[in-house]
Amino acid sequence: MSTEVIWPQYQLERTEQDSRLQGAGAAVVGIVDRRLGIDPEQASPPQIAEGLLQRTDFDAVTTRFDRGETWVRDVSMLTSKKRARILEIAGGARGSITDEDLRTIADTSTTFANFMKNALSDESAQPYAGWNFLVNMQGFTNAGIPWARQLDAAFVGKYGRNVDQMLHTLGSDPILKNNTHMLVADFAKDTGNAYSMSTYLAGRSLFSESYQEQLYGRELNRAKSLASEQLQRFAPETGLGRVAQERALGQILRTRFSSYDHLIKGILIGEAGSIADYYGGTLRVQVHSGGNHGNISEAQDVDITLQHELTHSGSAQSPNGTRTGLMVAGMGRRVNEGVVNFLAQEALGFPNMDLSRDSVIAKPGLHYPPETVAMAAMYKYQPDSFAHLYNASYGQVESVTGLTRSVSMFHAAIQSGGN
Repeated sequence: MSTEVIWPQYQLERTEQDSRLQGAGAAVVGIVDRRLGIDPEQASPPQIAEGLLQRTDFDAVTTRFDRGETWVRDVSMLTSKKRARILEIAGGARGSITDEDLRTIADTSTTFANFMKNALSDESAQPYAGWNFLVNMQGFTNAGIPWARQLDAAFVGKYGRNVDQMLHTLGSDPILKNNTHMLVADFAKDTGNAYSMSTYLAGRSLFSESYQEQLYGRELNRAKSLASEQLQRFAPETGLGRVAQERALGQILRTRFSSYDHLIKGILIGEAGSIADYYGGTLRVQVHSGGNHGNISEAQDVDITLQHELTHSGSAQSPNGTRTGLMVAGMGRRVNEGVVNFLAQEALGFPNMDLSRDSVIAKPGLHYPPETVAMAAMYKYQPDSFAHLYNASYGQVESVTGLTRSVSMFHAAIQSGGN
């Protein structure tokens, strides 16, 4: 597995990543926001607390994950079960193809076609999604990967040109290049291409997941150990119950890498241009560098990024992703990021913070500085209020009044600079 496969002859078009909570699930969150009639960024502490009290089946997340029914975070909305089945069929199990298999193949290609068709208007998509898809495909094809060569042959069958020739033609005309997504969408919506497209998408997804594991697997395992140890330290202090502890530990240990689909915007993290994200309900984290070769420049970036995303993965969440930790339907984003990044910092020994003085000091490289400093101040000076937030992030709410007051104190701490 080589980086040349990922980054081939033509350059991927670099686009500004989203520095806000975004991702492919933003539409789901937006729908819930409108139903509640609340602007999530303007939600009051009582509204946030009320949202966190909504009945949620937290255990369904691990149940669905174990069944292979959670999204691997790719543009065709594959689950690990569907991805495995498509690759099983591609590997020779054609004699046992069922009607459900055919629907899975067709739905995978159609979902991808719709994504490409709407790439320019979809906030979760890269503006150059079509071009970048072909560039990525070229790398896999020239590396001789069967599912990529099969798709390349299908492109020749439809357009009379392979991916090398198509990129050469499209790249010579800015208008054609900017509309590559429509050409890819046209190909994918053709039912005759569903098998080759779905097989490629499944293979590409698993390859990318394995690639992240190869690069950062050791760091993820270390992050899991640190997060597990942190649970054991904090639970007695905050009063987090055994049920919540066991649920969080189960989620942490199950967490894997997502397929890191580069066609979906990530969240810009840190000065090195690292990109990371977590989508609620998946138990899959992702991390990638801002450069072209899959290597984050500083080891600390890998550690803090993975610890942060893993903390999200261990928090209480709904299967559909509308609730993650202290954020529900888009409300409570800042307090959620505050507790998550504080815990990530604590697990690693506060590499970007100093809590040894009378005031909390933020060092260079701290992610979410106002939110993290405010949460650190609450942990240091208002441990009871911190406990309300910590426990609620794992799905345990002892007092609505206490939770509301703690959210209010967090926002007050931000206004005062955390000190």
